[in-house]
Amino acid sequence: MDTQKALEILEKSEHVAILLPPDPGIDCAAAAEALARALKENGKNVGFVPVERAQTIPLPEIFTHVLNSPGLIREFVVSLDTSASPVSQLRYEKHDDRIDVIFSPKSGPVRKEALTFRDGNAQCDCIAALGVPDIETSEAAGDIYPRLFSDAPIINIDIAPENRRYGEAQLVSTDKTSLSEIVSEMLQQRNGWAPAGESATILLAGIMATADSFASPFVSAGALHAAGALILSGASYGRARDIARHAHTLPAVQLSSRAAVRSKKDDMGVLWSFLTAEDFEKTGRGSRDLHFVMRHLSSLMPPHKAHVLLWQDTGEKSVRALLRADAPALETVLARESGSFQSPHLALDARFSNFQDAEERVASLLKDAL
Repeated sequence: MDTQKALEILEKSEHVAILLPPDPGIDCAAAAEALARALKENGKNVGFVPVERAQTIPLPEIFTHVLNSPGLIREFVVSLDTSASPVSQLRYEKHDDRIDVIFSPKSGPVRKEALTFRDGNAQCDCIAALGVPDIETSEAAGDIYPRLFSDAPIINIDIAPENRRYGEAQLVSTDKTSLSEIVSEMLQQRNGWAPAGESATILLAGIMATADSFASPFVSAGALHAAGALILSGASYGRARDIARHAHTLPAVQLSSRAAVRSKKDDMGVLWSFLTAEDFEKTGRGSRDLHFVMRHLSSLMPPHKAHVLLWQDTGEKSVRALLRADAPALETVLARESGSFQSPHLALDARFSNFQDAEERVASLLKDAL
């Protein structure tokens, strides 16, 4: 990952925009909150895009920057209609508590109605995009600051497998289980930026939110290492656990419920679950919730040898597969089909045209692996 490059971009920037997805979860909110606090403590101006954040983010007393920070600082433009009020000269005078802009009329007085006021360009030296797989389709990028996103360098922070790998600095890893883990590791590599106290607690909560508060037997070594470092930096485990409990938002549980009603167990002992593009659209959730869905279903369903979640991409409408089983079985599958480990799951690279083709192919792979 381009960690050092990302830090160099942030250090050189005076105005930083933090771009969030439409409905950030606890992990995304925690990563954004800790990053904003670190930047402001080091003299940076931070603005969030979009300005109106999702109301589904809980705990406003914790996520103060995410929920209450203004948008980017923008220029203020004073316009004079010179066709109605011609001027021969323009100057300004600075005083202790004000600036006077002075128009020298060319012919006749300057008319007040010839003056208009408006917001100008946003001041932005770089953009930190958290959990945004494709910035070109981001609503904020397309509708709010279109010029901004073509000029400022972008730091791309994500764990989603469908991330488009955009930006000058890419902190994208499907091996990580949370954005908070990536942000924590990045901040700890710069003196004066390392999270401590409440910021460390918030990041720990983000990590715990994606790891079932470490109750899951599939917690990654990286997540445990990051959590340990944060506790050493003053994070409160009990407080982080309380914050993480808010991770299971109603829309995420609704998405999991849609997969639950379409789940089945076959003769090999494999639990199959299915999510359509419509399921994501109806609940307002995305692929970032797939790991939660897998963990949630596994805790509810009868014992099984393996779990397969087949899900339909909302853009391409292709079907993809996420698998969980013991390590030898997943390694056997990986020897026959390309994919990547997203601890503790295996995401296959293949894109299938429909659910039947996907189920048949994955079943043949698991038949030899289990």
